[in-house]
Amino acid sequence: MPPSGFANSVPVRAARSIDSRRAAKTRWTPTSPLQPVGDQADQFGARQVAAELAEAAGHAHAGVDKTGYTLFTPEAAELIRRAGWTDLVFCGIATESCVLKSAADAFEHGYAPWIVTDACASDAGPDVHDAGLLVARRLIGTDQLVDVEQVMGQLDTRTADPVLE
Repeated sequence: MPPSGFANSVPVRAARSIDSRRAAKTRWTPTSPLQPVGDQADQFGARQVAAELAEAAGHAHAGVDKTGYTLFTPEAAELIRRAGWTDLVFCGIATESCVLKSAADAFEHGYAPWIVTDACASDAGPDVHDAGLLVARRLIGTDQLVDVEQVMGQLDTRTADPVLE
C-alpha cells in the first residue's frame, strides 16, 4: 500500500515551517530490526531522507541512528543529556508508532515531550494519525499536543535552545 498523500504532504509542509537547523534528525540503520517496508522503502530509498526534506535535514543539529520505533537509543539519550535539553519536540511519520513511542519514552525519562500535531502524519491515513494523537493525549497529556504555530512562537523566544525531532 503506497504512503498516502496525507503522509507525504504534512511533514514536508512542517519542514518548511519549523526551523530544522536547530533540530536533530533520526535515520534507519542497516542493522535496525525494523526496516521500511513495501512502497515506503521504494519511496524513501530505504533508510534515506525523503528528497523534499533532504536540504532541511542537512542543517540538523545532530543525527541519531534509530534502531526501533523510539528515538531513545543510547546515543540519543547521551546527546539529550549532554545538551541539557528538558523539552523535546516531535514530528514526523508515523504518528501512531514512532512519534507516539518517542514522546511516551521522553515522558517516562523525565522530559517534557511536545507533539506537533500538524507536523505529523500516518502512512495509514488520517484516521490512524488521529488515533495516535488520541493515545498520546492519554499518555503524555492533552496540553503536550501543539501545532506548528505554537512551536514557532516558542522557538522565537528561545533561539539559543535546540529542538530535537
